[in-house]
This record gives sequence, C-alpha cells and structure tokens, in this order.
Amino acid sequence: MEFIRTLSFGEKTFFFLLIIGFIILLLYYFVNKYFVLKNKKQFSNVLFNNSDYIKNISIEEIFILTSNLTRLYILYLIEMKIFGKKTILVFKYGEDSPPYIYPNLTFNNFILITKVFHNWLIFNLSFFLYSISFWIVIILLDYYDFF
Repeated sequence: MEFIRTLSFGEKTFFFLLIIGFIILLLYYFVNKYFVLKNKKQFSNVLFNNSDYIKNISIEEIFILTSNLTRLYILYLIEMKIFGKKTILVFKYGEDSPPYIYPNLTFNNFILITKVFHNWLIFNLSFFLYSISFWIVIILLDYYDFF
C-alpha cells in the first residue's frame, strides 16, 4: 500500500489505463474467439473454399484473421465509401483481382464478408480506434509532463 502512495498522479493514471486496456484486450479476444468459432464454417467457405478447413483456431490465427480483415475494412471504408472508388488498393482490378492473403479472398468474397459480418467488422474497427486513442492519451500525458 505504501508503494501506491509514493506514485505520482500521472503514474497512477498510467497504471490504471494499462489495467483497463488489458481488461478490454481480454474482452476483445474472447468476443472475437467466440465469433470466429461460431462462424468457422462460413469463414472457411469464404476464405479457403472448404467448410471444414478451420477446425481449431489459436490465439495467433484469430489475431491475424481479425487484423487482416479489419485493415481491409478500413481500406474499404476510406476508398469505396468516402472517396467513392469502385475498388480498394489490394483489389485494384476489381473482380479480376487475384486473391489476397487467403486462397479464396477475392474482391467479391471480401464484399460478401463486409455485408454478412458488418457488425463484427465495426466491433474490430472500434477496438482499433480505441487502441490508437489509448496511445495518443499516453503520448499527450507524457508530452505535457503529466508523469
């Protein structure tokens, strides 16, 4: 208890934010794991063209899957929704583009993912924005000598 009293307000804030960030990270992981396992046949069909491809999925595979699809979704929002383009950078030839990252992830399959799993992609996008804001707060606290 004496250790906590010796910390400055900035250090206490930093540790508090770290604990909250860790709890949110665990929540994010478990929600994504539940969602991917619940929809593993659909993901297997769309990404690998084999409904039984994903049987067991590890932490790393969930992280890679969610981060890849979230990055593509960010590109989709920026290029197709905001700038009004007909394709995104990684699928620059539209329907004729080669698969990206996964053997069956074509432009049409990605658009299908954005329609079917829209809420899940929004959840992942919000976590991405939270993560960025978390580090911006830490940098600002450090810049203004809050620590």
